[in-house]
Amino acid sequence: MASPPGEITAEPPADPPDRAPRRLKPVLGVTAVILLTVSCITPASSLFIIVPELLATQGSGVVIALLLGVVVSIAVGACYAELGTRTPSSGGEYAMITHTVGRTLGWLTFVLTAALLVIIPPVIALGTADYLSSVADLDRATTGAVVMLLAACTAILDVRANAFVTSCFLALEVLAAGVVAYLGFAHAERPMSTLVRPEALTDGTLSPFTLGVVVSGLVVAMLVVNGFGTAAYLAEEMIEPRRDVARAVFGSIFVAATVIIVPTAAVVVGAGSLKDLGVLGFPDFVEAWAGPGLDEVGKAQHPQGLE
Repeated sequence: MASPPGEITAEPPADPPDRAPRRLKPVLGVTAVILLTVSCITPASSLFIIVPELLATQGSGVVIALLLGVVVSIAVGACYAELGTRTPSSGGEYAMITHTVGRTLGWLTFVLTAALLVIIPPVIALGTADYLSSVADLDRATTGAVVMLLAACTAILDVRANAFVTSCFLALEVLAAGVVAYLGFAHAERPMSTLVRPEALTDGTLSPFTLGVVVSGLVVAMLVVNGFGTAAYLAEEMIEPRRDVARAVFGSIFVAATVIIVPTAAVVVGAGSLKDLGVLGFPDFVEAWAGPGLDEVGKAQHPQGLE
């Protein structure tokens, strides 16, 4: 209701400075977000666990399969970049879907994501003893509990400290991949043209690299850089989310793809025989190139090589 003429209305008192609403200050630049996102992709795990499965069927065409998988990931990443820029929130897919198509589907996404977050970290933690089995005999349950405890202690640190810790582990992953790449290219047995004139493997024998072969491997190849969506979860912590979410998504895909594809190409070029791609693991190739010393590092990264 309007005030009578001549009556002076009092303005509501302003909130005192100590009661004014406060917001967390964004602290992450695009480089830090890329490092965190690539750490979630864990390119070394893709290189030493997923790629050998592809080598057994794709043969020397594995690089083509990986490149096509990355192209599909770029298309999906464009969706994350657009939605993450539109809704810069730490809610990730939940925030994206809630703001785009409604709360009901948003909560369904939240439940599915929460289920994955409950299941995946313990599974990875329990596998730590297997990774370290070549250097130490550890109890699986105890090792998993210690890893989860260390992860919890790291999680309570601020996001900058987390970026530093994860960057240190990422550096070890890149170092391992770099060693494989160097040894493979240094012991090249065939020209680089092998990568663009590939041969597949069928039950351990060389066969034509057909469209059906590459499509069969594409499902697995799309997983090698999975995790780039983490950049959208960090949008609320980014200094310039409207500008840098897309840069972080595509930058993390590029870095992870490079760390995975370059050593894979080196293995194809440096393998003693293309048939070896289907029966030998990365530790076997490292041992053939550099001796058993570095092989122990490879076995710690890829426990299947112990079989």
